Amino acid sequence: MRDSVALVIGNRSYSTFLSYEVDSNVLIPADAFSCRISSADADSGLKAGERFRLVVNGRLEMSGLIDKVSMQYSKGSQELRVEGRDLMGLLVDSSVEKWKTVTEVTLKDLAQRLLKNVPYLDKSDVRYGVEKKDSGVKAKKVKKDETKGGFGDTSSSVCDYEPGISVFEALSDHSQRHGLLMWMEPDGVLVFGELKGKNEPPEFSFYTHKGRERGKNNVISATLTDDISTRYSRLTVVAQVQGTDSLGAGEQTVTKTARDEKFPFKKPLVLQVQCSGEAAALRQAQWELKKREAEGWRIELVAAGHSQGGKNYRANSVCYIKDEALGLDGTYLILGRKFTLDRNDGPRTRLTIGRLQEGYTVA
Repeated sequence: MRDSVALVIGNRSYSTFLSYEVDSNVLIPADAFSCRISSADADSGLKAGERFRLVVNGRLEMSGLIDKVSMQYSKGSQELRVEGRDLMGLLVDSSVEKWKTVTEVTLKDLAQRLLKNVPYLDKSDVRYGVEKKDSGVKAKKVKKDETKGGFGDTSSSVCDYEPGISVFEALSDHSQRHGLLMWMEPDGVLVFGELKGKNEPPEFSFYTHKGRERGKNNVISATLTDDISTRYSRLTVVAQVQGTDSLGAGEQTVTKTARDEKFPFKKPLVLQVQCSGEAAALRQAQWELKKREAEGWRIELVAAGHSQGGKNYRANSVCYIKDEALGLDGTYLILGRKFTLDRNDGPRTRLTIGRLQEGYTVA
């Protein structure tokens, strides 16, 4: 059965496309989409700035704002091109207007402070934690009047706003210091959490057999890349922090080092960062090493359609891969997925897949 895709704007719905791309990736802020619609099926009143919903196989996959609308014609044909992003795009585009240094601010406090002037997100729920639907454990929703509890208590002694910094950069920096990922749910809920780990059951399976079991194959193409160009054997974090009872008065220099014992030769890196103390500096050094290790190892996989077993492909999902051509046999993490349609290939999904790594998140 062919996958169904609909662009819903108010009470209007568009489902006859010449082409489309629907992108979602935990490594890239603001999921994006673009589509081409024949003028015979398009509404000339469609405007940039309107709210939209993208529904795939009856399931909401993106909610956001239309960034760009263009009408074009050539050789007697006329079409409408529509581009947009999810609500994270507002955080990427919006600058922090009151730049200053704030001390002893929690992640929850910072999120409330910065989101209160962002349209659509000023009244949205913010979720701190990981929603594990398979286990029945629900993520904690933090209400505006809560002052204690859960991930919202994660604090930092100093948070600097500099002119030109975006709301996304400020929140991303603060969450990264505590090893948290920042993402937007399809319904517009902002989440600070962690990537799924090795204990999660796989939701999707991909096979490439060479022998008699080739009938099970469901992969169109795949590429495996191992790139160590941005990895290091030793990573040192240097931070200037305000003195505390343990550090003494005034500004202090904190230096912490993490090591990648699997790296094949000596290659050091020193980063100057903003941390709240020794524990946070060490955590950030370890996090940076894990991030670079994970980003250097990738599987790029193309599959037919947009779903498997009644589930749409989604980022931050665990999958099982048995690929005899690439020598893969195990569980991995889907970091990104792009739904595509063109006149040559029909509906396909391009998946970006990485290793499962405990303690690694990307914001």
